[in-house]
Amino acid sequence: MRRTITFAVTTDARATSSREAPLRDPRLGALPSDRLLDELLARLCAVMGADVAQFLLVEDEQLRILATHGVPYEEVADLRIPFGRGFAGTIAATRAPAVLHDTAALEAFGRSWPEEGVRTLAGVPLVVDDRAVGVCVVGSRTGRIFGDDDLTLLSAAAERAAWAVQNGLLLAAERRARDTAESVSERLRRLEQISNELLGALTVDDVVGVLVERGVSLIGAIAGSLWEPDPAAGVLRLRGVAGYPDEVVRRWSDLPLDAQAPAADAARTGERVVLRSVSERDERYPSLAGRATVGDVFVCAPLVVEDRVVAVLGLGFEHPDSLDDDGLAFLDASVAQCSAAMHRALVIQAQQRGLADARQAARRLQSLQRVTAALAEVRRGVDPVDFIVDEVIDATGALQVALCVLDEEAGLLRTLRTSGLNDTVTEHFADFPFVA
Repeated sequence: MRRTITFAVTTDARATSSREAPLRDPRLGALPSDRLLDELLARLCAVMGADVAQFLLVEDEQLRILATHGVPYEEVADLRIPFGRGFAGTIAATRAPAVLHDTAALEAFGRSWPEEGVRTLAGVPLVVDDRAVGVCVVGSRTGRIFGDDDLTLLSAAAERAAWAVQNGLLLAAERRARDTAESVSERLRRLEQISNELLGALTVDDVVGVLVERGVSLIGAIAGSLWEPDPAAGVLRLRGVAGYPDEVVRRWSDLPLDAQAPAADAARTGERVVLRSVSERDERYPSLAGRATVGDVFVCAPLVVEDRVVAVLGLGFEHPDSLDDDGLAFLDASVAQCSAAMHRALVIQAQQRGLADARQAARRLQSLQRVTAALAEVRRGVDPVDFIVDEVIDATGALQVALCVLDEEAGLLRTLRTSGLNDTVTEHFADFPFVA
C-alpha cells in the first residue's frame, strides 16, 4: 500500500531565531560552493538533532545527490530519483515543503531510507527564480517528529544552499563553455595541421606515411594502423602502424576480409566501428578476448573514395571521452581529410601509370618499326636475328631472351639465338615440343 506524503506549508515569517544563527553565519559565504553545502548539512543535523541530511540537484528530469551527511557519498553517488516521484522528487515537482512520519512504504530507487535506518523525513525545495533547482532533505533514525519550526530552519538553509547551487551551476556552465571553446579551437588547429601535412602527400605511400607518422597523434590517438584491401587475395594488408607492439603487428599483417574483426567489418560495410571499452570489444568479437591491445577505446574508420573502401584506419584511444559527440565529429572530419588525400594520390597514381603505359607502348612501337625496317634488309642478305634480340631486350627490359622458330611439320620450336641463358639451358631447349 502506498503511503501518502503530507505537506506542511511554512508560514512563520518571524525574525531569525537562535537556532537559525549557525546557518546564517557570515563566514559561510567565504566557503566554495561544495564546502558550503557540506558545512550546511553538518550544521543542520547538529541544530535539528537529525541523523542524515542531503542536498539533491534537479538535472534532466531527475534528482541526484549533490552533497550528503550521515550517509557515505559513495553509497548514493549513482542514485537517480525521477522528478515528481518519491519524497524528494515530489517536493521538487510541487515546490512545497513536506514531512513524512514513516518511511516504511516510501517508493525507493536504490538503497531505501528504511535500509539506512531512517524512519522520519523533512524536506524543502531549493528555489531560484521561481524554479526548483534542488531539494534539501533531513532524516532521523530515532523517529523524531519534524514540525513547522524544523521546516522554517530547513528553509533558511535552503535559501543559502539555493544560492550556492545556482552559483555553482553558473560557474560549471561557464567552465564547460570555456573548455568547449578551447577544445574546438584546438581540434580545428589539429585538423588544419592534418590537412597541411597531407597536402604534400602525392602518392599512396606518402599518404600512408603521413597518417602513421603524424596523423595518428594529431587525431589524438595513442596507436594507429592503416590497412589496404586486396580483394583478389581476400585480405586487408597492413600498410603502416604506430604505437602497437610487435605481437599485434604480426597478428594483423594480413587480415582476412571475412574475419570477425573491427577492421574487416569496416572494410566490408563501409561504416565506422566504435568500441568504447575492451569489454565491448571482447563481447562483439569473442576471438579477440584476452589479446594484447593499446588503449581502452577503439575505432576502425573506412576511407571511402567513390563508394569504394580504399583503406581502413584503426585507432586506439586512452579515454572514452575521446569519442563523445564532439570527438566523433572531429574524427569524421579527420577521416574525410584522409580520404580526400588518398583519392588525390590514387588519381595521381593512375595518371602516372597511364603515362608510363603510354611511354612503354611508344617505345615498343618504335622497336617494332625498327625491327620491321631491319627485316626488310633480309632481301639484301642481312641476318636480323641479333638485331631482333637486342630490340626485344631494349623494349621489354628482359634479362633473358630466347628467339625460336616454329617447325610445324616436326611440331617443334627450334631455338635460333639466346641472351642471358647459360649453355646448359640453351642446349636443353635447343628443340622442344610445341603444343598449339
